[in-house]
Amino acid sequence: MPSLIQLLTKTGVGSRRYCFELIKNGNVRVNGREQLSAATLIDFASDQVEVNGRLIDDVQPLVYMKLNKPVGVVSTTSDDVGRSIVLDFVPERFRKLRLYPVGRLDVDTSGLVLLTNDGDLANRLTHPRFEVEKEYYALIDAELTDRQLHALEDGVMVQGIKTSRAKVKRMVNRDAPWYSLIIHEGRKHQVRNMFRAVGCEVHNLQRVRIRNLLLGSLKSGKVLELTGDEYQNLSSAISPNPRLPKKARLYKSPQFKPRLRLRKK
Repeated sequence: MPSLIQLLTKTGVGSRRYCFELIKNGNVRVNGREQLSAATLIDFASDQVEVNGRLIDDVQPLVYMKLNKPVGVVSTTSDDVGRSIVLDFVPERFRKLRLYPVGRLDVDTSGLVLLTNDGDLANRLTHPRFEVEKEYYALIDAELTDRQLHALEDGVMVQGIKTSRAKVKRMVNRDAPWYSLIIHEGRKHQVRNMFRAVGCEVHNLQRVRIRNLLLGSLKSGKVLELTGDEYQNLSSAISPNPRLPKKARLYKSPQFKPRLRLRKK
């Protein structure tokens, strides 16, 4: 039997951290009683689980999508001041599955965002112990000197804390000073602050890779479901004992080309 926290993440309630907060704050009831233990085992055939008064009565299909987020869009599922959010680009029929972005991408940064309702995968992609690589393309105001480049590679002080080592490379196929930067941390405004720490300003920033999931040729504002290979590569790369879906089916969409979507039991 799954634990309460496993059940909540697998039914698409939210990320592991979010579900822990729901339990901690008394928003989850099992058989009518407030349940504060995330480790409680749940028999889905007989136990009734409610979240914020809503009965979790079925295991929803797990969905994995990638979005090329435009600049000016916030990486949240809602916004109090009415700005565009990442879910605005998702077809309406997917929104009831409670998709959410894995990690954040600054509002002034474009590029790859993973959307899913798989809390287990989201936790593994964002937990610091997995050191998941993220690659960015950055246009800065001047060429880096060797000293600046080596400083970024070794780690720089950002808000009193030294960043972990990074991989930095000049993009030789571009005339302007574009650089590839690979990090595994996820602090707020980290890439811009790292370049600022060595005396450079970033004029354009795009995330192009999360682990081995690539943005590829996906156009700005477009969203696609992950293929079976993309999901398996992403999941197995961050799990020593990957629990891969046992069934696969073709998910048909009137707006997007059919993609092989893998589903967990």
